Amino acid sequence: MEFKLQDIEAFLSQEPVGRVDAFGDIFLRRIPANNGYGLKEREVAIRVSQPRGGDQDKIRHLEFKIELKLSSLKHRNIIGLVGFCEAKENFYLVYEMFLAKPLSKLLEGLTWEQALKILKGTVSALAFLHSHPDGPFVHSNISMNNVLVTEDFVPKLIDFSHCIVEGERSTNSSPRYYPSKPEGTTTVQADVFAFGLLALQLITKDGRTAFAVEEGRGQSISLHHILDLYVPMLKERRNLVHASYGQVKESGKLTEMIFNCLKKDSHLELKSFHRDLILLSLAKRC
Repeated sequence: MEFKLQDIEAFLSQEPVGRVDAFGDIFLRRIPANNGYGLKEREVAIRVSQPRGGDQDKIRHLEFKIELKLSSLKHRNIIGLVGFCEAKENFYLVYEMFLAKPLSKLLEGLTWEQALKILKGTVSALAFLHSHPDGPFVHSNISMNNVLVTEDFVPKLIDFSHCIVEGERSTNSSPRYYPSKPEGTTTVQADVFAFGLLALQLITKDGRTAFAVEEGRGQSISLHHILDLYVPMLKERRNLVHASYGQVKESGKLTEMIFNCLKKDSHLELKSFHRDLILLSLAKRC
C-alpha cells in the first residue's frame, strides 16, 4: 500500500525506537482509525531512510525497492510490510509493530523449549523464501540481530534490504559466508550456512561464533574458524548444547543437523531441516 507523504509525516513520532542502520532510523507510531486507507487502528514501525542524494542514494533506492518484495512474502515468521512512500527527500517503509527483542538480546536466558521454537520458526521462514514460486529468494543477511523474538518466543525475520533471487548479484557488502559462482552472486547455500552459524550460536550460547565470522572478513568462507572452535568440544562431549539447557536427549542429533548446514559442499535444503526439527520435537514428547 502506498501512503501519501503528508500522511506519513502525520504518523511519525519525534524519537526513533532505537534501531538504526545504514538505511536510516526506525520510528514508532500509531495509525489512527478513519485513516483513509481502510486500515484498522494499529501500531506500526516506520523506517525512514537517510536524506536522499549523495553517493549512497542509488544503493538506498535499490534497498528500498528490494524491501517492497515483503508485500508478497506472507509468512508467520516474516515481518509484514504495511505500506511505503517514495518521496523527494526520503524513502519510507511501514511495518507491522509488535513487542519483540533481537535474538542476540535474549540468548542467555532462553530455555531449551524456547530455543527450539525460535529455531523452528526461523528455519520455516527461510525454507519459505527458498521455495517461493517467484524465487528462490536468498535473504543474504541472516544474523542474531535480524531475528526479532516476540514475548511468546515467535521469531520474525527482518531486514530484507539484501534479499534477491538466487543467482542475482549480491548488494550486501558484508563478508560472504559461502563461496559463490560466479563471484558476487547469491546462493541459497549462503543462507543455509548463515543459518547454521545462527543455530550454533543459539545452542552453544557462545558469542565467539560471531567473532570467528568477523575474523574471516575478506575470505570466501570462514568455516575453518568455526571448526577450530567447536570440533574439539564436539569430540569430547558429542554435542555442543550449553549446560544451562540441561540434559537434552536430542542434543546430539541437533548438533549433527547444524553441522550439516556448515559443510562447504552441502546441498541441504532447509525445508528438510525444518521437517527433521519437527520430528525431533515430537520425539521429545514421546
